[in-house]
Amino acid sequence: GIKGARMGANFTPPSSPNFEAETAKFGQYIEWAGRHDVTAMLTVDNGTAPMPLGRPRPWLDDKGKMRDTKDDRAWLPRYDTEFRKWAERIATKYGWPKGPVNAMELWNEPWEGISISGWGADIPRFRELYEQMALGIEDARRSSGVKVLIGGVDEHAR
Repeated sequence: GIKGARMGANFTPPSSPNFEAETAKFGQYIEWAGRHDVTAMLTVDNGTAPMPLGRPRPWLDDKGKMRDTKDDRAWLPRYDTEFRKWAERIATKYGWPKGPVNAMELWNEPWEGISISGWGADIPRFRELYEQMALGIEDARRSSGVKVLIGGVDEHAR
């Protein structure tokens, strides 16, 4: 009886060797929602996009000691343009009324410092990525007529 859900969507750059496999896996996932009449709001985070250290960045405490706890999974800035194109592609293909996606948001808890969601970069970086996602969704709205909302998590996204 569930007709709406928040679902994850992992950004994988089209230039990544994992792009085809990740795209197919996501397609199966979101097409399942469509077949079962489940409206989806996508929460976007890092899939296999390359990160600055080639891995999630560890958390450093106030003394500069590396802690084995939550980490930062924000991708390298050079992939931001690909992220915009990826967001446009997802919204165009799966956006309502063509598909089940009616909204997209970026990370669900972009706490500055340490986050349970894999965000550990600063809020200016979050805004850069959020803007690229929003521009991609707006591109999809103009080119294909989909109606996908641009979601925000809290006051940081403004």
